[in-house]
Amino acid sequence: MFYDRYQYCMTGKLREAGCLRKLDHTSIDHVISVRRSWVDRSPDYYSSNRAITDDMVQNLHAMCDVLNSTQHQYKLIVENNYIRVYTNNYQLFNEITRAVPALHYVNYTQAVIDRPRNSIKLKESTYTHRTYLRSARMSDQQKRSISQFLKNQDTIKLSPGLKNWTLYSNWRSGTESYYFVDHNDTAWMTMLSLIYPSLIKNTIQIIKA
Repeated sequence: MFYDRYQYCMTGKLREAGCLRKLDHTSIDHVISVRRSWVDRSPDYYSSNRAITDDMVQNLHAMCDVLNSTQHQYKLIVENNYIRVYTNNYQLFNEITRAVPALHYVNYTQAVIDRPRNSIKLKESTYTHRTYLRSARMSDQQKRSISQFLKNQDTIKLSPGLKNWTLYSNWRSGTESYYFVDHNDTAWMTMLSLIYPSLIKNTIQIIKA
């Protein structure tokens, strides 16, 4: 992580923001092509109001360009049609808003980070570490295997979203990047890596507030 003492956050809405999950022009064009094809095949009211214009595509590419070319470090989170950009230098926000005028409902926040890097402060926790999973698509069999494995571990604590994911077989085939596990030991991580390699994204330390 790159957080300094101050962390700035910009939140804004951009149509088809989900296409920015991978900051690559070819990937953006591919996702747009798939979505346009889906809209053309669904002639209902909802689909007719989901037309993707050339201006929308241009805005996505402009956002991709500014984030790939900026000299400032940042973290990008995409949630449906909203993007959230974290950085230590708010000048990045000026670069974004100049390049992408179609960004709507822009909000800015500032937070004081008074903890070491790669850590999180919790008032009440009996665990020493938190491990995040990657966003990954998988087969039904892989989901069943991972779900059963996690439910059998009595020394770890699953985040609410991950817990629901393990309980409902017909709810989402893959994991999300905000799923995490609180734990004290790492033995379970080795076993999980055997079931699905590279599913573990990163681990941070839990500090009592």
